[in-house]
Amino acid sequence: MVLGEVAGLVAAMSYSIQSHLVSSIVTKSSPMLVCLIRNTISMILSFLVMLIFSQNVFPDADLKLYGYLIISGISGVTLADALYLYTLYYLGARKAILLETLAPPFTGLISYFYLDSTLSLIGWIGVSLTIYGIYIVVNAEYSQKKGQNKLDLPILQQNQQYLEDQVKNEMELNNFQQIQSNNNCQQIKEQSINSKLYMGLSFGIAANFCQALGMVLSHDAMISGYFDSINSTFIRLAAGILCIVIIVKIKGQNIIWPIKSQQDNRIFFISILIGPIIGIWSQQFSLIYTRPEVVQTLLATTPVFGLFISKYKGEEMKLEYYIGSFIAVLGVAIIIWF
Repeated sequence: MVLGEVAGLVAAMSYSIQSHLVSSIVTKSSPMLVCLIRNTISMILSFLVMLIFSQNVFPDADLKLYGYLIISGISGVTLADALYLYTLYYLGARKAILLETLAPPFTGLISYFYLDSTLSLIGWIGVSLTIYGIYIVVNAEYSQKKGQNKLDLPILQQNQQYLEDQVKNEMELNNFQQIQSNNNCQQIKEQSINSKLYMGLSFGIAANFCQALGMVLSHDAMISGYFDSINSTFIRLAAGILCIVIIVKIKGQNIIWPIKSQQDNRIFFISILIGPIIGIWSQQFSLIYTRPEVVQTLLATTPVFGLFISKYKGEEMKLEYYIGSFIAVLGVAIIIWF
């Protein structure tokens, strides 16, 4: 296996580990501020490494190529990263990682308009398989939660009938009102599950579209030969950070350190090293030696690494998770290789 493919797999593993680390943090902090602080630290580290190892810090390349990297940074780093953190907030790491398999189909669609090429019939079958695999996993956990709510309803109804009898006998109207309140809470709980699912899916789809757009544009700059994985990472992060600062200021948020506990801070810094540093560097390196669609396929193996991590953490792993992940990755392979 050549360097490009190895680097792509390293990036996929890095993103998977990062997602599981950050998922516990974004529920306690502002995802946008977490994204800003994380990318700022990553940019500073990238700049220091660039000064040491890059032969040409800022290459004498065409401004159009710089433009590709800047737009790629705004789309593939800022928007994709921020939207992905919101996806983690609403769906958790496992389903958010699986949604990343949508990026290769989006890459194919963008390539059709940008490069004037399209997928074959077999390729579109691969797209369908990918979407179906994602549906299996997302629906499995949603059905489990919804089923649990339904199991709780007969108990609530029995309790309600009993307390209604108590109300009639003892005229305790406050108890009856409490039962009505419990039923309302149950309905609100189901609505909350639906809302979080739809919000998470929306953010996840948008994040993967932005990632695919950034991948196509970044590849154009990388194959020019002017940029390496380090200086291209710095340019993309710098453009992305500027965009985040503008968004945060427009929203009126104060730029403060978003993480409070010492343990979360340790996890946060480890996630920076694994994700924005190792992950993005490996991704940019792989784009030098490998076609972007192949890189995107390798990144789509992130759910496979995610399953091993979830199993290691002791999370419940239903058979549908394995089946859905296998179908999704199989669909991605069909898109690229056929």
